[in-house]
Amino acid sequence: MAPRTTDSFQDTLILQASLKERLGTVRNLVLKNDLDGADNLVRKLSAEWQQVSKKYADDPFGSDVGYTVDEIKRIEYREKLAQLSAFATRFHNADFAEHSAEFEQLMQNAYDLVDYGNFVDADVKIKALRNFLSENLVLHNKKIIFDISYEPEKEIWVMSGALDKQIMGARQNLYLTVYDMDANVHSTLKFSDTRQGELFTQWYAPIEPGLYVVTLQWQDVQASQIVDVPEKSSGVYDPDDLKNVDMAREFEELQSFIDTFGSSGYGANAAKFDPVISEIKTALHNKDFSSASANLSELRGLIERYLPTRAPNAVIEAYVQDGKLYLSGAIQKTIAFSEDIYVDIYDQKGNRVDEIPLKDNASGYFNQVISKPYLAGTYVAQLEYHDLIVSDFFHVN
Repeated sequence: MAPRTTDSFQDTLILQASLKERLGTVRNLVLKNDLDGADNLVRKLSAEWQQVSKKYADDPFGSDVGYTVDEIKRIEYREKLAQLSAFATRFHNADFAEHSAEFEQLMQNAYDLVDYGNFVDADVKIKALRNFLSENLVLHNKKIIFDISYEPEKEIWVMSGALDKQIMGARQNLYLTVYDMDANVHSTLKFSDTRQGELFTQWYAPIEPGLYVVTLQWQDVQASQIVDVPEKSSGVYDPDDLKNVDMAREFEELQSFIDTFGSSGYGANAAKFDPVISEIKTALHNKDFSSASANLSELRGLIERYLPTRAPNAVIEAYVQDGKLYLSGAIQKTIAFSEDIYVDIYDQKGNRVDEIPLKDNASGYFNQVISKPYLAGTYVAQLEYHDLIVSDFFHVN
């Protein structure tokens, strides 16, 4: 991490200003005779002040933006992600090469969640990253087949498998090595297979949370498995963390929605989208819910205005009014008779939620009202006619 550009004393003054502002909220609660609310907020402020003060005392130059409770959380999450990235680098092998791009994308998504302050989903993403590495960072060899399971009652790992031996009847030595996430040797074990090449052994499992690489060596052949000793999560989140989740999730859905259904429209109008997207990121980071909500509304408006796919020989219009979906449009045709056409409706998560059958007239015009409720969110109506695709976006409050 880069050195901080401001000293801890200045950052302490900033923190004091923030606390002073919230103490004003406490004063207002007291004036309203909401003594329980005032007491709870004072306790929270006191705990936050103690936590931040301790962090400054332990590591006064550990953050280039100053310490807050959220920044302390971000530092902890970033350390976990950096550890997973370093683990993937240390134990990278040819089998993992095809998964590297997906892993990097998962890592970037996790960093974004941490930056937005969406710690609830960041926890889920980190677990997904650990599972991804456990499944895909292993070293395969067709001459060794083995699996590892955990028996919690005895607190042991059990390994079983088989060797592809050319000559049966003789037992052979195998060497098992367990590495921790820093590639340090945790433990070693020497044992033998059966005369038929079957494997079975067990040993006491590590208790420290982390990923462990179990390497099995037989003659000049090597294979590995990864075992995950999970962290014990408290599952306790600040109310503001939970409030931030819904907005952060909607933002991520809208970004994915833009990539899937409006990338060309976004590219042509990036100058309009990018400042709004930047404002949303900043608001989520600062837990400025009012600003985040306003900018999300603006982003939805930009999507509806600039992302529809148009074509000179076809058009579709979609909007919701009084709980009904209105679809209309026209297709330029070379044949003068009515045809069956279909409009797909996708929600902002990218799921197709409807396939609406329509019938145009002989001139290619269509108009239909669908009396079906849709959940709140942004949608795209997409018409595909032969090799032509046109779309329109609509929002349901």
